[in-house]
Amino acid sequence: MLAPLRVGAPVPDFSLPDAAGARWSASDFAGSRVAFFFVPFAFTGVCTRELEWLRENKAAFVAADVEPLIVSCDARASQSAWLEALGCSEFTSLSDFWPHGAFARACGVLDEAHGYALRATVIVDDASVVRWFSVSPAHEERHLDEFLLALESV
Repeated sequence: MLAPLRVGAPVPDFSLPDAAGARWSASDFAGSRVAFFFVPFAFTGVCTRELEWLRENKAAFVAADVEPLIVSCDARASQSAWLEALGCSEFTSLSDFWPHGAFARACGVLDEAHGYALRATVIVDDASVVRWFSVSPAHEERHLDEFLLALESV
């Protein structure tokens, strides 16, 4: 695993498909503020509760003018089914499936031994610079209240 991202560093470039198959890269979000939500696995309890939390707190993202991007090493079909099952199809989900975990690895949040992304949150400003970064254990929910405070201050 590479060193985790640092506040003030640029977000690594990436080219990932969304749940529908469209490819996205860092340049597609240039001039926009985004929050990457790395999740270990679709359809698991903690990840599902967090996605529900994102849906329930969508107004906070709109108010902060920040687009949430869900990233996992799951295949696109799994991500798409998960978002649809939870009524969250309006969120962009990026599949870091192949080459497996390349973006998570570049961000320093890939659990190499188990092949999944750690539960990391990264807020990036409109110049593609990391403004907030946090990692929680895979089996624990991230500190969502801390994230909301960070969202307001970035």
